[in-house]
Amino acid sequence: MKACLAIYSHPELFPPTLNAIDFFSNNGWEVDVIYNNQFASEWNFSKNVSLFPVGQMKSQKILEKKHVVLKIFRWLRFSFQIFRKIHECDVYVAYDPIPLLSYYIVSVIRPKKTRLLWYHNHDVFEIQNARKYSIQWLSIIAEKKMFNKIDVFSLPAEERKTCFPMKTLKGAYFFVPNYPSLFFYGKFRKQDNLSNKVKLLFQGNISPNHGIEEIISLLPLSINGKEIELILKGHISLEYKELVVQLASQRGAEQCLIFVGQTPYHEVINTTIDCSIGLAIFTANDIMNKTLGTASNKIYEYAACGLPIIYYNNEHFRNHLGKYEWAFSTDLSQESLVLTLEHILCNYENLSDCAKSDFETQLNFEQYFSPAFNYVESIIE
Repeated sequence: MKACLAIYSHPELFPPTLNAIDFFSNNGWEVDVIYNNQFASEWNFSKNVSLFPVGQMKSQKILEKKHVVLKIFRWLRFSFQIFRKIHECDVYVAYDPIPLLSYYIVSVIRPKKTRLLWYHNHDVFEIQNARKYSIQWLSIIAEKKMFNKIDVFSLPAEERKTCFPMKTLKGAYFFVPNYPSLFFYGKFRKQDNLSNKVKLLFQGNISPNHGIEEIISLLPLSINGKEIELILKGHISLEYKELVVQLASQRGAEQCLIFVGQTPYHEVINTTIDCSIGLAIFTANDIMNKTLGTASNKIYEYAACGLPIIYYNNEHFRNHLGKYEWAFSTDLSQESLVLTLEHILCNYENLSDCAKSDFETQLNFEQYFSPAFNYVESIIE
């Protein structure tokens, strides 16, 4: 059997897509992956996975600055690659609305199409934030009209179901949270994450609304006799970097602030296993940030490496994380942060073991992807 997975980005920027590719290929499927050619692939794909990057290699930053005509031409090339491949596949998996729009166009031009359409939505795009008549704007409109043709629909957050016309869905719905995979993270053993320093790690887009400025206010304090370091890994704008460096400098704590740039996904774990505690703080109030309790893979990648986490104390995150021994809420006040860190350090080894165990037994990608995959196989066999 053969699957065609399409994403109008790069699959290595979306770990759940990598997990799905690995799952299909590890179960004997041939997999074609169609994606936007933004950088050279570094993931160790199986031999039964074929990659089809579209267009000349251009970073996302460069692509965003391209003229609208060039953007349309690139999307047309992406859609044409789907046109070429789709009739060869048993299952077409569209990640986010743009590959779904391409499928819609292709299915009109080429009625003989794949046997099963699976739509997985990573990110909810709101039409008021899209430029009118842009590809994204058109894809948001097409998305709603396609639900009576979708055989399998999946989301990483149950709360996002209200954003979609579920009553018109033709097929089955599955909840597939963005948990890390046992196939990859299960290969790594928990290290001694606590030495003479407490290394606090934030991974992702380094920007306001992640408690970074409040954490800096702790520096250069020591907790239970241990120094604190704040490791920031990911993209950061020059303006925000200048701000956080200035805040640290005002406290004489420049040496406690460490920036780690973006790295390929397979290297991310090298940073994580060297740290002590993960920061899973999201204070913004948009639809994406309000539904990250199961949709942020980084939260559970911390746990997979044996790191306790600190999350923002609101109802959404309490509902999803409050039941775990290794997850601690904070209101970002200095008192709250200090008390939380003290408690974690006093029980660190037990909390670390619990985090790793919960990942292995219940918070892994395979546990939730398997039912959807088995459903697909039962239909097309």
